[in-house]
Amino acid sequence: MKHLLTIVFVFVLTLSSLTQNFIPLQQEKTTAEILLDNNQQIRFTNSLEGFYFTEKKAKDGFYTQLIVPEYYPDKNIGFPELPVMTRLIE
Repeated sequence: MKHLLTIVFVFVLTLSSLTQNFIPLQQEKTTAEILLDNNQQIRFTNSLEGFYFTEKKAKDGFYTQLIVPEYYPDKNIGFPELPVMTRLIE
């Protein structure tokens, strides 16, 4: 039974990796850095290592889903599911 679960897990992991395509960008690591934060303005920089994309089928056609490591999908119903990073700024 244990071997069967291991085989199923490896199969699912392999299948999911085949359906996602990684697009590398020029950065070594995904980072977000605040450059300036005062009462009048905020300035920040955000760098992406890369992102995955996968095709999703819906009732009205196909869509491309973007997946960025360390980001979370925006779950606003009726709007595109875009990757979002949230940080607390003091």
